[in-house]
Amino acid sequence: MGWVNPAGLMTPATLISEQARQRYHARREAEAGEIYPTIKLYGRIDDKMERTVLDLVNRSTGAQEFSLLINSDGGLLNPARAIYRTLRSSGRRITARAWGRRCSAATTLLLAGDYRECTSDTIFLLHEVEIALNPGERWTSHRHQQAASSIVGFNKELSKFYSSRTGYWASKFETEMRTEKEMSAERARDDFGLVQFII
Repeated sequence: MGWVNPAGLMTPATLISEQARQRYHARREAEAGEIYPTIKLYGRIDDKMERTVLDLVNRSTGAQEFSLLINSDGGLLNPARAIYRTLRSSGRRITARAWGRRCSAATTLLLAGDYRECTSDTIFLLHEVEIALNPGERWTSHRHQQAASSIVGFNKELSKFYSSRTGYWASKFETEMRTEKEMSAERARDDFGLVQFII
């Protein structure tokens, strides 16, 4: 009478096969991570985040697509713009998923995506640019006029950027930025085109 393998027990051959399967899937996951790397953009947008993204993009030579995960209250506009330029100039397809709060500069990161989605409870906030005083600087009428002129220029530039990425009128974004009120995921999609899908 031949040997019978009890149900649920692995022979040496099937054990080797299982180990090979696990190695195969681990290799495929690693390859997928190289081809479709994920970039996590969490917290305040600053120079450190800019350097991190630049380094990751430069190292991802085999990437075909970048997947952005964004959860940020915003931060500095210049690093946000630099991150946007780095991603858009990479030549890869970019998908972006947002949740939590998408405030100010974080919206710039979201708009780097060719495909953009957010969770149903995501809160958006578009607001005008602000300029901080240098330490010890006096807020004179002349300095006030200079700052106001700069802010107006930045706001127009930002609204045109929003318009170019969504197809909605720049004036619509200017009005929304002046209100500085929170925006639901539905309004972000239906009224402004910031995302295409809500998940």
